Amino acid sequence: MISSLYSFFYSVALGAGMLLSLPYWLIQMARHGKYRKGLAERLGRVPARLRLAGVSEPAIWIHAVSVGEVLAVAGLVEELQRRFPQHRIFVSTTTDAGQALARKRFGDGNVFYFPMDFTFAIRPYLRALRPQMVVIAETEFWPNFLRLAQGSGARVAVVNARISDRSWPSYRRFRGLLRKVLVNVDLFLAQTAEDAARLQDIGASEERMRVAGNLKFDIRAPVAPAIAERVRLVVAQGVAGPVLVCGSTVEGEEPLLLKAFVNLLVRHPRAVMILAPRHPERFPGVAALLEQMSIRFWRRSAWNGEALAGSVLLLDTIGELAALYGLADIAFVGGSLVPRGGHNIIEPAQYGVATVVGNHTENFRDIVSLFQRRNAVRVVGPAELPLVLMELLANDTERKALGERAAETVRSQSGATARTADALGELLARPSGKTPFVILLGELLTARGINFDVLSRGYGRKTRGVMLVEPGGLPRDFGDEPLLIVRRLQVAVIIGEDRYEAGRLAESRFGAQMHLLDDGFQHRGLGRDFDIVLVTPEDARDSLIPAGRLREPLRSLRRADAVVLASGASPEAFPLAGKTVWRVRRGIVPQNIPSRPIVFCGIARPQNFLRQLRAAGIDPVAEAFFRDHHAYTEKDVRDLLQLRQRSEAGGFVTTEKDAVNLSGYLDALAPLAVVPVKMELADAANGVDTMLRVIEERRRRS
Repeated sequence: MISSLYSFFYSVALGAGMLLSLPYWLIQMARHGKYRKGLAERLGRVPARLRLAGVSEPAIWIHAVSVGEVLAVAGLVEELQRRFPQHRIFVSTTTDAGQALARKRFGDGNVFYFPMDFTFAIRPYLRALRPQMVVIAETEFWPNFLRLAQGSGARVAVVNARISDRSWPSYRRFRGLLRKVLVNVDLFLAQTAEDAARLQDIGASEERMRVAGNLKFDIRAPVAPAIAERVRLVVAQGVAGPVLVCGSTVEGEEPLLLKAFVNLLVRHPRAVMILAPRHPERFPGVAALLEQMSIRFWRRSAWNGEALAGSVLLLDTIGELAALYGLADIAFVGGSLVPRGGHNIIEPAQYGVATVVGNHTENFRDIVSLFQRRNAVRVVGPAELPLVLMELLANDTERKALGERAAETVRSQSGATARTADALGELLARPSGKTPFVILLGELLTARGINFDVLSRGYGRKTRGVMLVEPGGLPRDFGDEPLLIVRRLQVAVIIGEDRYEAGRLAESRFGAQMHLLDDGFQHRGLGRDFDIVLVTPEDARDSLIPAGRLREPLRSLRRADAVVLASGASPEAFPLAGKTVWRVRRGIVPQNIPSRPIVFCGIARPQNFLRQLRAAGIDPVAEAFFRDHHAYTEKDVRDLLQLRQRSEAGGFVTTEKDAVNLSGYLDALAPLAVVPVKMELADAANGVDTMLRVIEERRRRS
């Protein structure tokens, strides 16, 4: 993670920059109203409309900067809601236009303004939402946000990731610092192989990189708003046309486009232009330009169905452009006649509309290059623009063929949404079963009178170094799973990033005895007497990191001495020739369950726990899920008690791991039933005999 020193200096520099640029921001607020909306939310005030009172569902936080990113993630949001119905999905945006569209798409109660990159602004959202996963669209690398999101326990993913030609040189200059920032990202899903290479060049880990494609190719044509049908009818009834839709235009482009339109009117006097400036604050200026050029026009906000032949419809609204592209004979996508990097050409292309862009498309280089290779777009300079428009309007066959090739290109590149959802699902679902098996094996060794200790990493702790776990300690010091192991087995548990040093501490304190190395199959530098690997049914279908969760290919099971098949895992699905195979069955042991209970937990797969309870005849009146390894606070306890009062519940049910993370709050939630996980090994006596025999033989040979 970025160190506290880097964080401090970055925050100071950011604050100083904000103060120095304050006059600019104030002018923007006064002149254009920019950044005024949602200012309190940007400063860390969580809006009441998010309805976060009481205990909320597990959450996923998706950040999409503006309109383009909101459109890109819309299908992903829908797919994640389908796959994870128990999760609530929140969407944040930076721009006002993005905020308006996101609220329209996802509902006011799920959308808010992204906080400024200060700790005081970010933490209230992390505490209120408690996201299990944070998903960032494209390239929003805010250092404090990434550090705090990762530190909160959330998984962090960057989707649709890209590095534009224009931004790459700047990123490279600061890649030493960026490397410290990007280490907080668990998964990068790049648009192209070139984007993946550029991300790695500026410090992203190759192990966390995957190419998933461009989400924008999966954007479905929106349901046409009423304005689209009204314009279609007015154009048809007035025998108007052809229709030229110029979208996402920026300063410096409208004069060129309007001059070209005036030229078109000579041959096509009933032509119609729909003109959509990219930024709302420019609407009045473009209207003034139209008046100055003596071009008849209507502002969309004031248009009541008047005839459009020979005039311009100035689209001074948000969220309607995409559907209006479908009415075009020719579409021009702006930000490209002047050096602004271009905008998304997929929106008109999906309608099969002949599309024209300028020659400044650096921000969309891969998309435009793909369309050019397939002769599915026309790229022009300012001088060529009028001539190309006239040629396309004069040749119906070529214009329609250009549009058909564009639509086919879009169809050929679809699928990024499903690939992205697959990868995020793998990231969200963490492996489970390892800790219960360590406890099971420890119980079997204890029954044989064998002395042993456990060496563990101590996931989730805030401390560092090699430490002996204290049974009465706190999860923040030792991690919840080591505490669960030491309390269940009542043996020495030593935690440390360096397992060798952990083992040395164990032997110096307790003498030479058996070490159980928790999660240690990849520690090849350590000599071991017996390797056990637990596999699940999902592992047989999984892929290697970064495409999946497997740290090694399945053929690496040949190094194992025993392979443990979890419930449902088929031996035929794994390369087990000549291997010792153990089978385990996992279940729960519910006891003293209160009437009408509330079930709450902060584990990797809460729905599995809920299903097991229901299979045991326990039907909760309410549920509350937290992120995995969640450290409970006083506020969490108050929220749970309020939920109990509202639902008239008789008590609570949770897991052993949650009981560890509740620390001193257990009594406050009485009556509380803590349900342990029970794992059973088939033919356990024979399995342990085999393990001990192999260990003894290897010790004799060493």
